[in-house]
Amino acid sequence: MGQIRIEFTFDYVDPGSYLAHRILSRWARGQSRPISVRWTPLELRTPAMPQIDPEEREWSALLAEMESVAQREGILFARPVLVPWTRKAHELALHAREKGHFEEVHDALFDAYFARGLDIGRVDALVELAEGHGLSAAETRTVLGVDRFAPEVETDRRAVIGGGTVGVPTIEAAGRRLEGFESAEDLLAFLREAEGADDRE
Repeated sequence: MGQIRIEFTFDYVDPGSYLAHRILSRWARGQSRPISVRWTPLELRTPAMPQIDPEEREWSALLAEMESVAQREGILFARPVLVPWTRKAHELALHAREKGHFEEVHDALFDAYFARGLDIGRVDALVELAEGHGLSAAETRTVLGVDRFAPEVETDRRAVIGGGTVGVPTIEAAGRRLEGFESAEDLLAFLREAEGADDRE
């Protein structure tokens, strides 16, 4: 049996992405086979678009639903009071990947927003987070300041949308796709099905 390969398209301010990430991580720790996850950013709103209004009815309803799921699953969820653009957060994650610190910075970005209520759209907050996970504060500030990884974030977005993905989270494995997040049960059933398909192929 080989590696289980998963493609995960996400945004750091999307509550479904956060919960799916947490549940996927929990599931992966219980697997005997190695799990490989390719994380691909898809900004809910680019800097050229208006920010999401946290009081918007649809967004507020989504947060309430995801908060209920988090409580059932024992996942810390501090309901955010603002929805920043995530361009700089994704740029930081790519910088961290280049420096060999992706996993811890990726986890920390989700936690910073959904567990600690931090504004991950602010460069000073991102620099502090980076420094706390092994990256140089001065280098991180420079990298974010010159938008070094912005073209890559934009390229990823175009590629994802061009491939037919329009929302987050979208999880793909063994030729199957799960769009959106509704419950831990649905996600785990998808992962088990994908795992079984891998075994048969």
